[in-house]
Amino acid sequence: GWSDAREGQYGRQLAAAGFTVLAVDSFGPRGIGGTAEDQTKLGVTDQARDAFAARKYLVSVGAAPERLAVMGFSRGAMVALRAADRTWLPSETERFALAIPFYPGCSARVRQPRPAASIFMALGEKDDYTGVKPCQELAANYAAAGGKITVKVYPDASHGFDGNPAYNKAYRLATIENYSDCVVMIEPDGRQSYGGQVLPAEDPGIFDLLRKGCMKKGATMWVNARQKEIATQDVIQFLDANFR
Repeated sequence: GWSDAREGQYGRQLAAAGFTVLAVDSFGPRGIGGTAEDQTKLGVTDQARDAFAARKYLVSVGAAPERLAVMGFSRGAMVALRAADRTWLPSETERFALAIPFYPGCSARVRQPRPAASIFMALGEKDDYTGVKPCQELAANYAAAGGKITVKVYPDASHGFDGNPAYNKAYRLATIENYSDCVVMIEPDGRQSYGGQVLPAEDPGIFDLLRKGCMKKGATMWVNARQKEIATQDVIQFLDANFR
């Protein structure tokens, strides 16, 4: 979805720093309010297609193709990771130069990464929803395949630490699906491997296996306004270092 406290805030800050920003809402036009309690409502790769459509639009109105970045939060961060690896949507030959995933779900691990972008990944130290270690492992695999990736862990920060500053006290979301203990290997041809079973690419049946095996429920979150401020400046510095 889209929120003024997150996408709006980053949009204003990045625009003030001299960047053009286009925010994409994959949920609203499809009539989806959220996917946290049912991840099968919308495929992440469908959202990645939205990101590439946005890229094509920006190029059509004059944006430099080699100076485009994709940024996302949680599920949107998974979109950024897919955009950064040619294993996903291989027909998209024109890719983003940079990817900026904030606290992504890192359960889907490409067995043989095909790096397509430089990545800055932002993680919350106390994220118990998507976790830190799974993303550090994913980053190590990406780097081992020749990809350029920087991971920063923000102290005293949970999942969604850069949201609405009014939510600065810890709160528990007891019913959301939590896949932080799951690992699904993505084969070079896109097939999904879990628990000795192999499913076709993008087969939503993978969630049935995960729900029976490794999925748990719930996570605790809060907003850390100070870390949000630091993360915003880190993003601007990353863009400056690569695009200025």
